[in-house]
Amino acid sequence: MAGVRTRSRLPRWIGLALVAGLLAPRSAAAEVASTCAERIPAFANLESPLRAQGTALVQVPVDAAPWVVARCAAPEVPAACVLRDLDDPPRELAVDVEHLAEACADPETDYVVRFRPERLLLPSRRYALHCETTPLAAGLLSGDRDQLSEEAPVTDLQLVTKGSTVPSRAPVDLAGAEAEHLRQDDTGCCGDPLYLVVRTPTGSDAERSAGEGGIVEIEREGEVWVALPGEAIQLPWTDEGIRLTAVGANGTRGEPVTIPIEAIDEELIYTDFGCALRRPPPLALWLLAPLVLLRWSTRRRRREARP
Repeated sequence: MAGVRTRSRLPRWIGLALVAGLLAPRSAAAEVASTCAERIPAFANLESPLRAQGTALVQVPVDAAPWVVARCAAPEVPAACVLRDLDDPPRELAVDVEHLAEACADPETDYVVRFRPERLLLPSRRYALHCETTPLAAGLLSGDRDQLSEEAPVTDLQLVTKGSTVPSRAPVDLAGAEAEHLRQDDTGCCGDPLYLVVRTPTGSDAERSAGEGGIVEIEREGEVWVALPGEAIQLPWTDEGIRLTAVGANGTRGEPVTIPIEAIDEELIYTDFGCALRRPPPLALWLLAPLVLLRWSTRRRRREARP
């Protein structure tokens, strides 16, 4: 008798926990802790054609307009920048700083800023972006993944061109791009918050575009994040749709692709019996069927065991 009663308590406890977990309501992302699922936009500068130290890993075409992710830290300061030819000094090229006005109108937000030279670059050359004055500041321009550098003025950044005069490739085709909300299970957040994974189409075109400085801009809740073509990037959770735009190394923009919130799937995974799912799956009750059968079987054994 005692043995039968002991066996019956465990399924009952598990059943109640699973029912609570499956059916309990869950509030939206207002509960999310700020320590979970964060990504800093300036991390994109680790892939930028412009670097503060050493030789840039990305060799750009001669018609390139290289980019960095930066913010306008001093809107009152003018931008006076040139590209200095390090292989043929003192030759310089004046550059137009694109998206500067938008950045300085919103100095608390990171923007993708491009430096468009006044004419084509020369092949197989090293350049340095030098600014006598600049309102722009950015982090991680040293390329050091182990240290998140404090924001530093965007100046004295190195650039390398390809050995040919072949122009930039067209922006990649983003048909087939996907987005999904996944759950973190190692943050102490009880499976919350969600984080957003955006996957862009892979293939040889994506590899070649990324290898010369092409990017994919992802607009999420008014902010723009940078991914490389063919990359899967992790971003903070959102309750809105997103818009993706492929951009070539010369700044040519492709047709935007919108992924509405209805098309962003949500991973439904248990990390703890005490954690509720935000959106119970339609077939959730089928998961309770084994528990019902187990409970029925336990009751039957108890009746048979009675004298």
